[in-house]
Amino acid sequence: ECITFHSLGIDPGTLDWPISKSKKLFESILQAVDVPVIIGCSGNKKKDVEMFTELAAMSESEVLMLSAADKATWEEVIPLAVKYDHNCLLWTSLDLNNQIKMNKDAVELGLPRNRIVMDPTCATLGYGMEYSFSIYQRMRVAGLLGEEDLAYPISGGTTNAWGAREAWMSEKQVPEWGLRQYRGPVWEILNALSLTLVGLDLAMMFHPVAAKHVKDITAQFFAEMPKVMEATGYYDWASANLKR
Repeated sequence: ECITFHSLGIDPGTLDWPISKSKKLFESILQAVDVPVIIGCSGNKKKDVEMFTELAAMSESEVLMLSAADKATWEEVIPLAVKYDHNCLLWTSLDLNNQIKMNKDAVELGLPRNRIVMDPTCATLGYGMEYSFSIYQRMRVAGLLGEEDLAYPISGGTTNAWGAREAWMSEKQVPEWGLRQYRGPVWEILNALSLTLVGLDLAMMFHPVAAKHVKDITAQFFAEMPKVMEATGYYDWASANLKR
């Protein structure tokens, strides 16, 4: 378990908070929780780099994660992770080649391999979800087959499920879709579980009910599967009767 600190108020398009206010809030969070903390962003590239600079420095001994370095900010954000010994989430847009390139660039800038987390983007509706599923699957399989530049943990913003109108549109507008209080969490749960099947390691969740159910389902799966695999002789690879 972990939490993400998103200081949306620093964006000039919203409240335009000074970085000092985010710094104070962040410090109070570090003192209040005993789980790892991810330093999220607001979406404004300039202010985000300023915030990463301040928060990475003040939490140097904590080994947190900067989220994220993307094609617009990686040259500034990755060196901060290197300097202050943090993990760094490398975010791309459903492009395998760009993910490989950014991973290589991060290593060349001095970021240790055990400090890298990939995020190839989570698209949450229709063909987008299918494409995300495919990209995550290809990345995970490539890593398992020896592609060092893709052999990293994978994160996914499953909170993106709330961007689909099917998750948030009121029942007055579309009564046939059912109650909104259920649709949103269910949509987020389905996105997280779908990507977990093909290699997602860290699901960034929004709704507490959705997060709870994903945790419960995955815990149940990993509790039961070893028993099933043992009963079917899966672990006895030397004598297993495998189909060609």
